[in-house]
Amino acid sequence: MRRKISIKKISQLLEPVFNKYHVKLAYIFGSYARGNQIKESDIDIAILLDESKPESERFALRLKIAGDFSLLLKNNVDLIILNDTSSVTFKYSIIHEGKLLFQEESDKVKFEIGAMNNYFDLLPFFDLYNQNYVQANL
Repeated sequence: MRRKISIKKISQLLEPVFNKYHVKLAYIFGSYARGNQIKESDIDIAILLDESKPESERFALRLKIAGDFSLLLKNNVDLIILNDTSSVTFKYSIIHEGKLLFQEESDKVKFEIGAMNNYFDLLPFFDLYNQNYVQANL
């Protein structure tokens, strides 16, 4: 049965899983981060794993972690592995709109600076694309 749960409680419940799988960072995003979740909302979580984990291992790990999260939270969880996300805008929106659930040492600063630098480096191109798109569709 799905239930509403606070971000603080989610963080507390998931901390043992973060430690078990050596998660470096975890953010909650989507309706829970915005505070407009409903009883039927799933829980959107993005995590950063150690860079030494190969991509082939991360896929299997994603399934295990998502399963553990769902069992503990008694809710559907949409889990994103940030290491495998190439979208600069998606990473920026997670940092900008998401809420931090967990961090290990200085990993938050390193990840956020890298993601924000990439986003702001590409921002002029995003703006140009959007301007051209609007002009072409007027």
